[in-house]
Amino acid sequence: MKRIYITICFCVMMTVNLMAQAVSLDNVLTMRQQHIIEIAAYTGKGDLENLKPALAAGLDGGLTVNEICEVLVHAYAYCGFPRSLRALQTFIAVLDERKAQGIEDTIGRDASPIKDKRSRYERGRDVLAEISGVPADMPKARYAELAPVIERFLKEHLFADLFERDVLTYAERELTTVSVLAAMGGVEPMLRSHMGICRNLGITQGQLEQMLAIVKQETGNHSVGNPILLKEQGSFAIGGTVQKRPGTYDNSKFAGFGNPIEEGQTYHADHAVADYQIPVDAQPLPLVFVHGYGQSARCWQTTPDGRDGFQTLMLRHDYGTYLIDLPGRGRAGRTTTESNVTPLADEALWFDIWRMGEYPRFNAGVQFPTDSASMNQFFRQMTPDLSNHSNELVTSSLHSLFDRIGQGILVTHSAGGFPGWLVAAKNPDVRAVVSYEPGNYIFPEGEVPESMPSLTGTLQGVGVPMDEFLRLTKIPIILYFGDYIPEVLPEDLDADDITTPGRDDDDGIDLPDNANGVEAWLRRIGIVK
Repeated sequence: MKRIYITICFCVMMTVNLMAQAVSLDNVLTMRQQHIIEIAAYTGKGDLENLKPALAAGLDGGLTVNEICEVLVHAYAYCGFPRSLRALQTFIAVLDERKAQGIEDTIGRDASPIKDKRSRYERGRDVLAEISGVPADMPKARYAELAPVIERFLKEHLFADLFERDVLTYAERELTTVSVLAAMGGVEPMLRSHMGICRNLGITQGQLEQMLAIVKQETGNHSVGNPILLKEQGSFAIGGTVQKRPGTYDNSKFAGFGNPIEEGQTYHADHAVADYQIPVDAQPLPLVFVHGYGQSARCWQTTPDGRDGFQTLMLRHDYGTYLIDLPGRGRAGRTTTESNVTPLADEALWFDIWRMGEYPRFNAGVQFPTDSASMNQFFRQMTPDLSNHSNELVTSSLHSLFDRIGQGILVTHSAGGFPGWLVAAKNPDVRAVVSYEPGNYIFPEGEVPESMPSLTGTLQGVGVPMDEFLRLTKIPIILYFGDYIPEVLPEDLDADDITTPGRDDDDGIDLPDNANGVEAWLRRIGIVK
């Protein structure tokens, strides 16, 4: 049996707000809230099959019969009577089954009587003002001007008749509302509005994100997420070379589009290409994504099975994103290198190298989607490498990018990791590095370790001046690894290796020959049997 170890090494000499902060208890939903969210999401989706176990789990988790009924009744205001009534009928079946098993569920209290003598409209108006933070005397929305009766129904019924029922708190009703809307989809303006009400009621951004993750996982609605509002977006080339042919250009001569007469003409090549999107109210530091070998910027845009990719995920967290096609890859394919593009069948090799399994068998418990449609999409993400494999061209393009955009966080993958270290060691605008399984490393000159043999060739570290290396010790660096590691150690595996199974280094580790005061930690963030 094998298992996945996902490890994080975090190297830091200064404190900054990197991609996420530690989650406090205030940012975590209670189990009661999670049960309400699951029940509401399945009701909004109309998924009665999965609603049944969610209802039973809610009862087992401490929700009373009346509290669950209140969730299902509240849901009708957003997903309609048909789904609410079907959910209530499903709940009856669950209660009957549990009673037959000898389970006595707690009925719980009913709503308190309303003692406020004001009209229902006045009470609903003031409840809405309280939960939204919007004064009651604000001008009416245009839909209320067009159809005044619906504005009256909204205030009298929804915010008086329903919200005044104190079986659920205002916050629990809004979690119910947002869960129903997120599960339904196609109602993003209303979803954004009610997420704002949640924040006004004290629900944190972290709790909202956890709620959306629950809805996404439980309903399969992968379009669920924080709405993305962009301030600007665009695309541009960075770096590169220009060649000029001798002679004089003569526009009266034409030998065909694939056979130009080059005299006097120029050739722009060896550049990188950046696509960028900057959200409204963006975080101070944008993320610059650099792909690995055989890939392009597309690998950051989506997953092979269609879920949100890193670009979308981080835009939802209000980070600006720059997706890079390195010289000779993707849309930056215009190079000065002469090459023949030969169709070489190599996908089984990459299947093994990327540790999906041993072709064609997937590793047990692998997190990569194993269906044929996803594999088809994955292999079609690959792109030829038409570059001259010059680190100077790659790093100069990335330096040019940071010169243009200012400070940012560098996010690299695999073969993109090595040029990332070179850039971060020299460019003060690189304020942090997030590196996913980098392919090579830099070391101080004179301290490069011995080379290591591997399946894909000998790995040899690269020496850089000490002042450049020390810059890496003054910015946060986080490395992610997701490897299959055997539970029983092979004889040739170093028992002191930091990735060795059984090690528990959550309190920190010492780096070999660490004379520069670098702090480092190993975190195991997931094991899949």
